[in-house]
This record gives sequence, structure tokens and C-alpha cells, in this order.
Amino acid sequence: MDKDVILKIQKDILGIILKEPEAIYQVESLKPFHFPNAEYRKIYETMCSLMIDNITIDPIAVYERGKIDLVLLNELLGYGSSTAVLDKRCAYLIENYMHNQLRAFGNQLAKSNETDPFKLAQDVENKIFEITQQSYRKSFANIKEIHKDTLELLEEIKTKGENHFLVKTGYCDVDELIGGFKKTDLIIIAGRPGMGKTGYMLNVANRCGVKVGIFSLEMGKTQLSARLMAMETGIGVDRLLSGRFDKQEFTELKNIIPNPNLFIDDKSSIDIFELISKAKKLKIEENIGMIMVDYLQLVKDKTKDFREQEIASISGHLKSLAKDLEIPVVALAQLNRAVESRPDKKPQLSDLRESGAIEQDADMVLFVHRPEMFGINALEDGTTTKGLAQLLICKNRNGAVGEINLTFINNKTKFENYTPENF
Repeated sequence: MDKDVILKIQKDILGIILKEPEAIYQVESLKPFHFPNAEYRKIYETMCSLMIDNITIDPIAVYERGKIDLVLLNELLGYGSSTAVLDKRCAYLIENYMHNQLRAFGNQLAKSNETDPFKLAQDVENKIFEITQQSYRKSFANIKEIHKDTLELLEEIKTKGENHFLVKTGYCDVDELIGGFKKTDLIIIAGRPGMGKTGYMLNVANRCGVKVGIFSLEMGKTQLSARLMAMETGIGVDRLLSGRFDKQEFTELKNIIPNPNLFIDDKSSIDIFELISKAKKLKIEENIGMIMVDYLQLVKDKTKDFREQEIASISGHLKSLAKDLEIPVVALAQLNRAVESRPDKKPQLSDLRESGAIEQDADMVLFVHRPEMFGINALEDGTTTKGLAQLLICKNRNGAVGEINLTFINNKTKFENYTPENF
């Protein structure tokens, strides 16, 4: 944009406010750093400080507060016709700032020594987001406007049905309690080793009905594929991977039609920025409806020096990813050993490793619990625990919490809807 035009726009904005001080409340998005001219920037900054102190903005007040040239202030009174043009003038100034910031960042990027392309891509994305957010973020909305938007959302839910806004887990009791996994939510599925976290994750991925991107940091893609085969056939994973199956069973394996909705990345060590880049690429290419990460504590963030900071950064980025892609992000998590010291062995939110950040960022936390693994033979109501898995919904930001019984079929590593007949 022409420098003379930008110069006049700055004068117009300041002139209008000097003549009509209340106009400063109209330009909440405009910040002092948006003014490229240092002298005009100081004038606007002084105006903002007067507004904060509830002092009427006029040339004398600005002169006394900011030690600004009074001749210049009186000259500015000749600029700016009315508040009617103020919004447009501010928009021009903000756009000019954004243009300059992006150009400067582009030059900085060209000189960067960063060798990790995923980190570089994330830096670019973060910088663009920062520039746009600081320029156009609106702090308040009138309740009438919010009410109207809410009614439109409710009408859309009514018209399209709740399934349009949820990803069903495929388990009727679970979906009845929580509705399903909400788009933009971060869902944590946690449990002690051997409880079946990965198995439950794969079961949900296989029956949810949407395309799922799975980041498997703990198991290779062949192992996951073998688990899916075991779910279909009942041939144990250990038998499959050791070749202990007969010709008839192998024919059965070959006749399995793989779920085309599953996409697996089994890189064992992945940085959060690489994960985000891959997830966004998969969203563009395949329009995936859910991301799953097995498991959260294995993801890395090389920019952090301490483990607590690293986990906080990773969980925060996963939550942001869910919001950006408007899909659920499901992350598995390990628990500490504290659960084993309690009589009922039921996990609690405090059992999450580095629980503070994970618990805070998560919209929903579910624990997979199998009492029989702890030597508990029956529940308090007498229900046998043989083949019983419990899904404990201990946090649900937007819905109910509770306990759901599921049937766990060990040789298939498969979870089914619970009925007493299963036992």
C-alpha cells in the first residue's frame, strides 16, 4: 500500500478520535503496534492510556500525558471526516501491518538455519496464526449476537442430526451415555499396561464409520494389522505372529476384507510438529474424521527442556489440532502405579502420568479397567469379572460421566457391547 495513503490513514484515525473521543471505543482491534509511524504510534498509545484512566481525550490531555508536539496535535484536528469511516480506516491500517509482518517473516524464513522441515512448517503456521489473531481478535460479543449464533447451531443440529457433530464409538451403552466423541474434542483413553487400551482404540477405529488416522508409536503397523485380523477370526495374535495357524485358518485370513477407512503411521519416534503436519496433510488428502495417537507420552517436543513442559506442550497442541481440523483427537495415555495401591484398583484422574496438563487440556478422560487382571473375581453387586471390561468416564466437559460394562474377548482382543449372556 502507498506510503502516503498509509500516512493519511493514520492522521485520519487520530484526528477523528481527537474530535470525538468516544470513538476510541469503536476501534478495539486497533493496537499501537499497528501504526508504522513512531510518532503517531506514540500518540495513539497515549490516547489509550488516557482512556484507561478515564480522562477525556483532547489535544491538551495528549500533550500533557505524552509530551507530544501541540502543533502536530492541532494539525491532526484537520484530518478525518467522521466516525462513519473509522472502521474502514482501521481495517486498512491493520491489513498494512499484516502485510509488513508477513513480508518480514518471509525474509527471516529465507535466512533460517532450521533443518527440520516439520518444525519449520509449524513455525510458519504459528506465526501466521499469531499475526492474524492479534490483528482481528474480538474480545466481546453481545449476547444477542451469541444467542442468534446458538439458535442457528441448534437448528443445524436438529436438521442434520447429532451424528453430524459426533463420531460414534460403535458401543451402544457408551454412545448412549456420552453421545459419541465430539468434533474439536481431545479424548484421553488411559489405563495401566495390559488393560486393553490399544485394543479398545482399534475397536473404536474399526467400527466408528469414519476415516481414522492412527499414529502408532508403540506397535508396528503389522502388529496392528494382526490385531485387526484376530478381532475378525478369533485366532490369537500370538498364534498369528508365530505362524501357528493351519491352512484353513490362513484361507480365512486371506478372505478378510480390510477396513479401508484406517490409515496407520507407525514411526516409533515422532515430534509433535511432524505429527501435526502429517495429520493436516491426511485431512486434506483423505478427509479423515478422527485422529488417534498411541500413546501421548511417546510423542516428543524438542523445543522443551523439561518433561512437564514437554507433556503440557504436546497435550495443548493435540487439543489445538482437534479444533483446527474440527475432528476428535483421541490419545492413549499411561497411568502411574498409584492405582495398584487401592483396594478396588480403579484408576483416577490423578493417576495420569504428568496429569496436570493432560487432565486440563482433555475434554474427556476414559479409563479402560479390567478387574480380573488385579485378581478381583466379582464386583460388589456379585457380577463376575471374568471377561469383563469397564470403561470409566471420569471427565466429560460437555456431558455425563459414569461407568460402562463391556465384554472383553481375550483371544480376539475384542470389546463387545455387554450383555449378561456373554458370560
